[in-house]
Amino acid sequence: MKRVYNYIILVFAVSLLSGCVMDSGSSRFSHHSFDNSDKVEVRRTGDFTAVDLVGDFEIFLQNGDENRLELKGDKNMLDRVLINHDDDRLVVELLTDNISRRSASRVGIRLTVRELKHLTAVSRISLHTPSEFTFDSLVMNFAGAVNVNLDLSGKYLELNFAGATSADIEGSVERLKVNMPGAGKLNAYDLMAEKVELVLAGAGSANIFASEELKVEVAGACVVNYKGNPRNLYSNVSGIGRVRAVD
Repeated sequence: MKRVYNYIILVFAVSLLSGCVMDSGSSRFSHHSFDNSDKVEVRRTGDFTAVDLVGDFEIFLQNGDENRLELKGDKNMLDRVLINHDDDRLVVELLTDNISRRSASRVGIRLTVRELKHLTAVSRISLHTPSEFTFDSLVMNFAGAVNVNLDLSGKYLELNFAGATSADIEGSVERLKVNMPGAGKLNAYDLMAEKVELVLAGAGSANIFASEELKVEVAGACVVNYKGNPRNLYSNVSGIGRVRAVD
């Protein structure tokens, strides 16, 4: 467990310096799907509302009436996937000790959850929602070379980026909070948010939609483009960054 959290802390620090599935509707990300043609291995998970994912994974996240973790990939790689519990947190880690990058292959994961409050993805991860994923309040932390394609619907969404994360998000939320040190990219024009709070530093970029209120703090060479014509706009820009409205 210490390895997981130490790695997450390290990546964030470096960036600061530099079951039954409920189909909730169609999504432009629906072409991302978990291929059942290969042999699927099911792992026990127990109860959890938070999950940490560390390794070279392609993850398909969906709602369901039970928590369920399904894996696919090369057997030698599946044997290296460790599943642990830490209180209400599920930790899924891919051990790559004594294995070359050339011989390593990606592991596919279908993660079905009844309720999710926190998700952390670290390393080289692709995260998808084949259909709309619903929640009440969700905090998502991304560190490393993470690629995200999500269709989300909920009340409160918090996104914390570190490293070279690239996120494309659609759906609807009441409140959106984004922290992005480093060189992350967020494309969320199609995420209909009422109130948005952004804090960017470094060379990141964010495209967002806010219908009621937008608060922005920018340092460095970051760029924020926004739609939605929010009634209340607050911006604090230092460096050569910019905040601008677009059609």
